[in-house]
Amino acid sequence: MHILENILKAVSDKNRLRILMLLSIRKMCVCELAYILGITQPSVSKHIKKLSLAGLIGSEQYCFWTNYYLKKDSIYARILLPCFKKWLKKEKVIKEDLKRLKKTDRKRLKVCYKKMKPPGLKSGVPRGGILERPLSILAGRGGPCATRKDFTR
Repeated sequence: MHILENILKAVSDKNRLRILMLLSIRKMCVCELAYILGITQPSVSKHIKKLSLAGLIGSEQYCFWTNYYLKKDSIYARILLPCFKKWLKKEKVIKEDLKRLKKTDRKRLKVCYKKMKPPGLKSGVPRGGILERPLSILAGRGGPCATRKDFTR
């Protein structure tokens, strides 16, 4: 009963349902999800943590990114996720998310982490640390896509 209660609490938020719908299509990183949903990366991370604690999603490391995917080993997930997909497929916001998903490519859109070469240096790694800078902005919303700190001496 406790597992089912955690799962139902995890899916009680519209953004978490949207994340589940997107992850039912393919594996994605936080920056892609933030771009598609139009919310900040910390917000996406909080939603992902709740879904992960409920056992609905898993993660794997790929280069610089952590990719998230639907876990289908839970009996509750196997039963509930197809129902959510069926119930939500006609929702306007879900259709818009899926359209945005088709256009989303973390490398092409440059919405995700990328090592930036600082001006005047031949390599992207300065003495004593990695230089990382904010990248592109979220789809014309005016906010930075990624918050990175400059590690310089």
